[in-house]
Amino acid sequence: MRKLFSLVLLFCLVLLLPIQPPRVFAQGLRIPGPGGATAAPATTDLVTSFNLINGQASNFDASLGAKFVVGGSTIHVTALGRYTWTGNSLSHTLMLTDSSGAHITGGSCSVNLSGATANQANFCTLSSAVTLSASTTYYLVSSETNGGDEWENSGSDTATWTSAVGNMQYAYTVSAGSDPSTMTDVGGPFGSGLTGAGYGPITFKYY
Repeated sequence: MRKLFSLVLLFCLVLLLPIQPPRVFAQGLRIPGPGGATAAPATTDLVTSFNLINGQASNFDASLGAKFVVGGSTIHVTALGRYTWTGNSLSHTLMLTDSSGAHITGGSCSVNLSGATANQANFCTLSSAVTLSASTTYYLVSSETNGGDEWENSGSDTATWTSAVGNMQYAYTVSAGSDPSTMTDVGGPFGSGLTGAGYGPITFKYY
């Protein structure tokens, strides 16, 4: 009798357990985590490697970076980055603009290089992902100051980036500060992975 009672009690407990819906895994699908939270998609760094020499400068009040063309697929940018040279210690506004220099809504953040690890890119996170359309031209620039942090300024430097971007070329503003109302393209355009990642250099994370 006691054994039968235990079996009945176990059966009732099983019935009271919450039923978990099956998880469906598919490419590009966000999978709910514990408590219903949505897991962020995995991101990729645009620039996969830097090969930089001693070509730094800090003699310009401007926004410096690169003009680039998105490849054949739309991408979603989650963070913006600037390479950190030894001795860099200031904050820099990183900004995405369209081909006319107009700000991309939500496409700006500030990266603080004080105490940041040198000889790699350091990132600031956007408040939400910014969508960049396929086969479309954009700029990514970093605000720089005369006598401030050094940035890359050598056409001999090289970088390798993913196929998310078809080509890149150096670019800067002719106006001071972080408002790229007028952009000037320098050199290039360079084929994917051949040379240059823009002044800075700059990069971003995307999915």
